[in-house]
Amino acid sequence: QLSYIFRANSGKFIRFLAAGLPSFLLAIPLNILLVELIRMPKVPAYCLVLLMQITINFFMLRKFTFSESTASSVKRKFSLFMSGIIVFRVLDALLYAFLVQTLGLYYLIAQLLNVGSFSIAKYFYSKAVFEG
Repeated sequence: QLSYIFRANSGKFIRFLAAGLPSFLLAIPLNILLVELIRMPKVPAYCLVLLMQITINFFMLRKFTFSESTASSVKRKFSLFMSGIIVFRVLDALLYAFLVQTLGLYYLIAQLLNVGSFSIAKYFYSKAVFEG
């Protein structure tokens, strides 16, 4: 059954990852800018980066990844997407804080690890929001 789920979703999952690429590519330099140049604390800087990513990802996923059901408005989908993804991102930020502040992991490595850690769960949540 797991192989069926993988086959049924592999194309969309690849598009999901590709749609997230622009915000990811912006996230790394933005995080560097906030932390290294502006000297913002790492965790609040990362939280700002995450908010930027959520907003960009919504529009990219809407346009390139999911077939939208017409059942709800863009405004409603955005609020569902934003609220659900914020939960994932809070978990993301908590893991990031743990990795950076407790384990002493380099902050950009922690950011990369978190991308992989949360991708599958965010995919299925996003699919539910857009496709119903």
